[in-house]
Amino acid sequence: MIRNRLAEILFEREIKVVRIAKETGISRNTITNTASNNSEMLQMNTINKICGYLKITPCDFFDYIPIDIDFSFYENSSIDIVNDWKLDNLECRVNFDIDLLLDIDFKGDKKRIDTKIVPEKDVISTLPFIDNEIKLSIQSNDGQLDDLMTVFNEIPKEFKKIIYHNLINEYKSFLLKHINGDEKIDEISKKSDLIINANYSITNSFLKYY
Repeated sequence: MIRNRLAEILFEREIKVVRIAKETGISRNTITNTASNNSEMLQMNTINKICGYLKITPCDFFDYIPIDIDFSFYENSSIDIVNDWKLDNLECRVNFDIDLLLDIDFKGDKKRIDTKIVPEKDVISTLPFIDNEIKLSIQSNDGQLDDLMTVFNEIPKEFKKIIYHNLINEYKSFLLKHINGDEKIDEISKKSDLIINANYSITNSFLKYY
């Protein structure tokens, strides 16, 4: 697994994103996404310009650990958001019954870990000005969670942060892909809006990076 150290380097040298963008001609969005390790494809020309401006080598720019993690999500039942209260239209129930399969190659040791990713509460608000907090828990019944904890306890927090955000982003994309997003939950809100506007977090302590 590879990440770049641009955010730390800019912080250490007290260089603003707008400054490096102006000096290199690279767009501000590209610099921001690169510093956040959100870029799926980083152009060689971009790396060359950044390294040249900062007077560093690619070895200084990149960081590496010998681990690869692939996520796979599978729905056990139809993903949906249901309003099944007769007297109260301000809340609805989420049906997110999803398996999370992880294929991990850590220092040459391959592990296949099968878990579920479960909302701790299955009720969210339909009010448009409420920021719903969907707290997720990774669960397993057969001790595989211990293997997962062992692996993540070896991962530096900078890489753990990337894995954490990738997991949440892929989970959210999976929900949007498998729900009838145009269907409305009430007269105002579409189901996809509730998913997009919610705030997601994973509560397992081994995934904390701060």
